[in-house]
Parts: sequence; C-alpha cells; structure tokens
Amino acid sequence: MFFLSNQTNGLFTAIIPDLRSQEKVVDDCLFFLSNLSKRFMKIILSILGLACFMVNCTSSTVEEKPFTFDHATAILQSLEKSKAYTYAILDQMPDSQYSYKPAPELMTFSEHYVHNSIFTSNQLANRLNLENPFKDFKRDRDLNKEETRLEVDRMYAFMIQTLDFLQAKWWVVKFVHLKFCNSYANR
Repeated sequence: MFFLSNQTNGLFTAIIPDLRSQEKVVDDCLFFLSNLSKRFMKIILSILGLACFMVNCTSSTVEEKPFTFDHATAILQSLEKSKAYTYAILDQMPDSQYSYKPAPELMTFSEHYVHNSIFTSNQLANRLNLENPFKDFKRDRDLNKEETRLEVDRMYAFMIQTLDFLQAKWWVVKFVHLKFCNSYANR
C-alpha cells in the first residue's frame, strides 16, 4: 500500500496496488497537471495583461489631439460615391430599355429610379420639416434616359443642399447649446 499526497487539498490518499487504482493514480496525476497548467496560463496571461496596461498608461508622453469626426464630410463623400454608382448604372442602360418591365405588375427601369428619388427626398423632407422638391411631381408617362437622370440629379441636389443647410444650422445649435450649458453651470 502506498500513500500519495494530494497537492491541491493537502490530503493523503491511500493507493492499493491493483490495476484500477493505478489507472486512477494516472488519471489523478493528469488531472493535477492539467489544473496546474491552467492555473499557470491564467497567471501568465494576467501578468501580460497587467504589463500591457501599465505600458499603455506610462508611455503616453506625446500630447495627443482629441479625435474628432466630421460627419458632414463623411456623408458628402458617401453621397458622391452613391451618385457616381447611380450614374454608372443609368449610363449603362440603353435608352430604349428604360421603359422595360420584366413583368406587368413591376415598375420599369426608369420608374425604379424616379421612385427612389421621390421616396428619398420625401423621407428627408418630412423628417427635417423641409419642403419636398418632388411634392408637385406627377408621372403621366414613362421617362426617357435624360428625364430620369434629371430627376435623380434633383434628388442629389436636394440632399446636398439639405446637408449644407444642416451644417450651417449646426453651428448655431451648437453655440446656443454651449451657451445654455455654460450659463446653467455658472448659477
């Protein structure tokens, strides 16, 4: 009979030399080693994480500027990409196919783009309480390539004009907000 000291809980385990007990000893040893390696890895990862945190906290000797993001410029760039993509598609479709309908219940190629222009302008105008450039638009016939492009131009012009208006208005709103916050804080 052997006695094995268990390192994890400090107890002594009696080992009887038969096949089942030897398998159990091997299993116990493997379990102990796997727990030891897990604990060791946790300690190593904790030390590495703490070291990285300390390096980040102590190595910032260069004064950094605060990050600012110009939303208006990003939206304008996105609009320009969208406009270029839309015009590329409009230019690729032959003028004779602008009135093509894949099925009778579907819209024509031209109707899709005009519908998109009307819907986008309507959503933007209604949400910002602006005048919609398409409010008096009546479609009484299929539009050709030039007419469709003019309606898409009108939508993009309205979106850019609205963005410029909001940029000008934003500075006023920001100034009033800061003035209000400062006057409220000085009470």
